[in-house]
Amino acid sequence: MPTRSLADALANSAAGPLLARLAKVKRITQTLADAVARIAPDFDAHDPWACELREERLILNARSAAQAAKLRQGIPGLLRLLHQQGAQVTEIRVRVQPTRTTYPESANDPAQDPLIGGSNPPVDPSVGGLRTPSAVAGACAFAAALARNLPESALGQAAARLEARLVRGGRGSD
Repeated sequence: MPTRSLADALANSAAGPLLARLAKVKRITQTLADAVARIAPDFDAHDPWACELREERLILNARSAAQAAKLRQGIPGLLRLLHQQGAQVTEIRVRVQPTRTTYPESANDPAQDPLIGGSNPPVDPSVGGLRTPSAVAGACAFAAALARNLPESALGQAAARLEARLVRGGRGSD
């Protein structure tokens, strides 16, 4: 029986189409990297979540609305570049990835929390969040259950320390 390389074996397996698509995305991102860097310097085309290829449509996942606006302005030039390189892309769409968007300036702002609805519960900046009695009790019960049910390990010890800290009210450091 002749030996085959790993690449040949994978190409002929069920993973073959996925690997071919991954290779195509890699070629496209390499082609776009410099052009996109000129349009939106903070966009990293090599980031695994930045570019998706669905059939002949390329989707660029921007981190912010401002970045998306810059990328949208550059779509005609990007399409032209891809066509010159022989890429089979007929459309480029840009969208903002909400899971990747962060607004650290509002992280401790209770008015921004939809669960609170703009009320002003006590905030403990040392733990970076809200310290309502029900939230602390729920977190404490969860940490206690973890500490009880986990085997003796670093994770079990961490759960026990978390429970102790929550019982103390978050004062002090471990």
